[in-house]
Amino acid sequence: MEGSQVPVTAAPTAPLAVPIIPSPSEVLAKAAAAKDAVSPSIVSTDPANVGEVGMATVLGASAGYATKKIAKTGGLVLGVGFIAIQALAHADLVKVNWPRVETLMIGKIDQDGDGKLTGKDFQVGAGRLLHNLTSDLPSSVGFGAAFWLGFSDSSLSSLAFVSSAADLMELPTLPTFLHAFYQVAEIYTVTTILHRKIPIKPIAGYVCDWDGKRLEYRLNGLRVLLATVAFYAILSYLGIKDPSFIADNYLACCISACIIGLLASIFYYVKGLRKPPVDHQYRRCVTVDMLPPASIDPALAILEAARPLRDYTNTSPYSPMTFYLGWEFNPRVAGMDIKMMLYMWGTVALELVVLSSLSRHMRLNDGHITNAMWAYTGMFSWFVLDYMFHERIHLYTYDLFGEKVGFKLLFGCLFFYPFFYPLGSVILSNFVPATPSSDLSRPTLIILSLLFLTGWIFTRGPNHQKFHLKANPDRPYTFLGLIPQRTLPDTRILISGFWGLSRHLNYFGEILQAVAIGAPIMAAMGLWPAGIVAALYPAYYVALFVPREREDGKMCRRKYGKVWDEYCQKVPWRIVPFVY
Repeated sequence: MEGSQVPVTAAPTAPLAVPIIPSPSEVLAKAAAAKDAVSPSIVSTDPANVGEVGMATVLGASAGYATKKIAKTGGLVLGVGFIAIQALAHADLVKVNWPRVETLMIGKIDQDGDGKLTGKDFQVGAGRLLHNLTSDLPSSVGFGAAFWLGFSDSSLSSLAFVSSAADLMELPTLPTFLHAFYQVAEIYTVTTILHRKIPIKPIAGYVCDWDGKRLEYRLNGLRVLLATVAFYAILSYLGIKDPSFIADNYLACCISACIIGLLASIFYYVKGLRKPPVDHQYRRCVTVDMLPPASIDPALAILEAARPLRDYTNTSPYSPMTFYLGWEFNPRVAGMDIKMMLYMWGTVALELVVLSSLSRHMRLNDGHITNAMWAYTGMFSWFVLDYMFHERIHLYTYDLFGEKVGFKLLFGCLFFYPFFYPLGSVILSNFVPATPSSDLSRPTLIILSLLFLTGWIFTRGPNHQKFHLKANPDRPYTFLGLIPQRTLPDTRILISGFWGLSRHLNYFGEILQAVAIGAPIMAAMGLWPAGIVAALYPAYYVALFVPREREDGKMCRRKYGKVWDEYCQKVPWRIVPFVY
C-alpha cells in the first residue's frame, strides 16, 4: 500500500563458512565444464558465436593470473632474501635463529590451528582466498574454475596429469588384466607370424658363429611394422578392436608385458644352465673382421683372434649377473634370430602404444589433435620407422656383437622398450588445452623439430659411416664422396667425419632425439609434474650410454692396445664434442 511503512527485520547472520578448496579431480571437472560453457565466447571470433560471459568468469581468470604473477614475484623476493641472509651468516655478519623463524612462519600460515603445516592448510587458505575474492559479487558462478585457469595456462594440464596418473596407478580388475594380457601377447604373436610369412631374401650379417660362418637375417621389419599397424587399424575401423585400449588400460598392459618378459628371462636362464654355450666365456662374439684367411684353419684362428675378448671375471653360472646379462649372443629358434625378433617385438609394440595414445587424445579433444601431440607422435613415429628402414645397419652395431640375450635384453625389449619409452604419450593423451595459447606454438614446434633433426643426423650419420666402412672397407669416401674414410694404420678405427668429432657421437644424437621427443610435454603441460615424466626418457639414455661408452673403451683397449690410446689422443671427446 502506497505510503505504508513495512517494518524490515534483519535476517540472522549466518556464521562465516570457509570453503575447503576442492580436490584436483573436482577442479578439473568444474574447469572443463566451465571451459565448455564459456569457450565459444572467449575463443571464437565470429560475432554470431559470441555468447554471454559472466562477470565472475572474467574477474576469476584475471584474479588468477594476477595471483600467479604476485606469487612469482614473492617467491623471487623471498629466494633472493634468503640467499643474501645466508651469505651474510656465512661471513659471520648476522646470525639467524631459524627454529624461531620456522615457528613464526607456521603460526602465520597454519590455517586449521593444528600447529602443523600440511596440505590441508593450503586448501583452507585457498578456500578463504576464493571466499574473500567472491564476497559481495552478484554471482560467483564460474569464478573458481576461471581462477584456476587464469592462475596458470598449464594448470588444467597439470590437473589432467594428476588425474591421468591416478588412472594409470589404479590396479586393474581381473577381467581387465586378462584382456590386457591377451592383447599384449596377441601383438607379439601377430608380429611373429607376419615375420615368418612376409617374404624377404636373407642377407649375411656382420656377426659370425664360432665356426666362422656369417649369420644370415631376414630383415623384413619395416614390412612387418606397417602390416601390423594396418591389421589393427582395419580391426579398429570395423569396430572389432578399441584403438584406445592400450592407453586406457596402460597399467594392465605394463603388468602383462612384465610377466611375459620375466617368464622369457627365466626360460633362457634355465636353458643356459642345462647346457652353457661357449658364448658365456666371452665379452663379445666373433665378427667378420676377425675371420682368418682361407688358408688357415678357421676354428683355431677364430679362437685365437677372440682370445682378447675372453671374459676372465669367472662369473658363476648362478650369479645374478649371469641371469641379467644372459648366456648367448645370438640364439636362434626355428630359423628366427631371437635378438632381432626382440627388437622387432619391442618396436612394433612401441608404435602401437603411441598410436593408441593418439586415439585416446583425439577422443578427449573431440577429434582434434593438438600441436604437442602432433609433435610427439610425429617424432616418435619417425624414430620407429627410421630404425626399421635401416634395420640392416643395426646388424653392425654394438647391440648385435656386444650384448647377450638375458634379462636385460628380454625384459628390456618385451616391457621396458615398448612401454617405458612412450610413457609420455599416455600422459600427453590427456592434454586438453585450456586456451589455444596453452598448446605448443608453431615457432616452438619448428625449434623442437630442428633439435630432433640434429639428433637424428648425429645418430644416423655415425652409424651410416661405420656401416659403410665395415661393409665396404675399400671405399675411400662415403656420403656422396663428402666424408673421407680415414682410419688409424692397420685398424678399422675411424678418425674422420663424425667419428673425428667424438668417440660416440651417435650416443649424443640419441639423447638429443629423446630430449626433443619429451619437450612437447614439458612445453604444453609444464615442468612439474608432467615434465618430470618426460625427462625420464632422455635421462635413461644418459644412464645407459655413459657406462656403455666406458665399457666399450675397455673392450677396445684390450683389442687394439696402444693404438686405442693413440685414437683417444686424436679424439679426446667421449660423447659430446668439446664438452664430454
